[in-house]
Amino acid sequence: MQFKSTKKDKIELIQRHFTPLIGSEITGYSIAQLWCEENRAWDDWMDLPFRLHFKDTKLSISWRKFDELMIEEGEALPFPTTDLQVRWLLNPIKRINGIIGQKLKRVCLSPGHMNIGSHQCEIWVDLILTTEENQSLVIYNNLDENGLKLSSNENMLEAAVCCPNPF
Repeated sequence: MQFKSTKKDKIELIQRHFTPLIGSEITGYSIAQLWCEENRAWDDWMDLPFRLHFKDTKLSISWRKFDELMIEEGEALPFPTTDLQVRWLLNPIKRINGIIGQKLKRVCLSPGHMNIGSHQCEIWVDLILTTEENQSLVIYNNLDENGLKLSSNENMLEAAVCCPNPF
């Protein structure tokens, strides 16, 4: 499993994994939960990959550090979980379930910004999956873990369209 940090490498990674899936139906997703002994309860654990399901393919998508992206086919993990109690839930986040059953139309990478002292840096940390119904699932870097949101009006002005390849 390799994480990519440059814009160019992220675009190539996105194109490699998502180009064959353009036009495919999103059949679901799964997220991890970790057993928290202190609370005696399961907690969402967004440090592990967000798993996006298509009919014959499952992609594991994960952000780490400030701007590193990993996409792998299957059930890849960025680190071992052998000593932890982890379970995977299918479609548990109601606010993003609108993407299920829709066909993938476009995948983009969009920038965010980070301040280092008085200098603002552009970092490419939003993976935007848009369906034929113009719903956008944004899988973003939420400070070293995955963040998720569903939008029907995602600002695409600065986005780099990765798939289908615009060239």
